[in-house]
Amino acid sequence: MPDYVDRESLRANHVRRLQKLAEQRALQGYATDPKIDLEIEDIQAQLRALETLSAPDANQAAGRAPGGASSQRPDQQDSSTHISATFNGQVGNVHTGSGDINVTSTATPVPEIGRQGLIGLLRRGVRDYASPDLAEAARMRVDSLENAISRHDAEDAEDALSWLLRRLPALAGPIHELRKHLSDGCV
Repeated sequence: MPDYVDRESLRANHVRRLQKLAEQRALQGYATDPKIDLEIEDIQAQLRALETLSAPDANQAAGRAPGGASSQRPDQQDSSTHISATFNGQVGNVHTGSGDINVTSTATPVPEIGRQGLIGLLRRGVRDYASPDLAEAARMRVDSLENAISRHDAEDAEDALSWLLRRLPALAGPIHELRKHLSDGCV
């Protein structure tokens, strides 16, 4: 089996793991275990290393000699450099080691998840993180929270959120988002 096939399957596995870790980090919010962040950094470094290993293959496929020279005529060479980045929120000037980048537009904003999505994240978090002796009570609190929100009872909703946060700190991310929605009157 060619080397590039092994690298591609390894890359695919790293990307899958990175997606799962990012999902865990988003679900846990501020209560994310530092091990998750460290593993994300390690996987990103491994992906960069794999891209570096793949660069000679890409040069050959593009018709470039191993030293970086191109076998194309000079007037046919691609003189552009493609760099991609995603920014969410306000971004001003960004300093890099070789110069400044002036960002004039940002990526498409992340869509609002909405009440049902946040309640769904809480239910999933209860399923994934609550101990067996706490799971049923936590499910009942999520139901109580959903009822309080539909009745526009902010006090009962806050009681349910506080209870969940005290007993399941791994749900801090979705709880914080729901509190933000409640205070903005979006839920």
